[in-house]
Amino acid sequence: MRVRLAVTAVLMALALPAVAATPGEKQIDEMTDLLVSMLPVGAIMEEAAGENPAWPVQDKPDAVTPVQLACLRSELSRDGFRRVKRAEVVEYAQAHPGRFDEELRLARTAAPVFGSIVQAGIASAKTETDLDPADLMRTASADQLLALLTIARDPEYRDFRALSGFGDVLAGDGDKADGKSVGEMAAIKMMFQGMKACDVSPGALM
Repeated sequence: MRVRLAVTAVLMALALPAVAATPGEKQIDEMTDLLVSMLPVGAIMEEAAGENPAWPVQDKPDAVTPVQLACLRSELSRDGFRRVKRAEVVEYAQAHPGRFDEELRLARTAAPVFGSIVQAGIASAKTETDLDPADLMRTASADQLLALLTIARDPEYRDFRALSGFGDVLAGDGDKADGKSVGEMAAIKMMFQGMKACDVSPGALM
């Protein structure tokens, strides 16, 4: 009887669908760092803050208190952006545990190319020069281009695109498919998140 019950239990266990384990802290941190390198908005904002002690309210310095200004500058920084992104990665990992390892491998391969596209887009905006994405692609490997194409175009990776901050901007929308538009949208989103965290009304800065 006991043997029969044991065999039955084993068969039932084998029949159950496999449940993906939730990614660990090491995987969460690695994915966070890769996504931050793909879209280095925090570093760019921190650079702007270093150039002006009143940034980001240099046009309306009286719109916030010193405490609010310090809070904003902390939120709009490398560490601030990473904190926000890590929280998003944790939530994503819990919702998509079965896809996380595969997407982490893709991110490892594609991150350098994504990062170079965004950096080049920002540089072109500063210098008011045209950006040719093809110039960036020529130095990428076949594996990097395949990973980038998979993330950017494959319908199965729509949720991951949203997590990365790129959304569908690289999905073939003509001249919108560049680092400038991606960086601008990410910066705007980060600015509003910072205002919310620091209890600053957006209307105060308009």
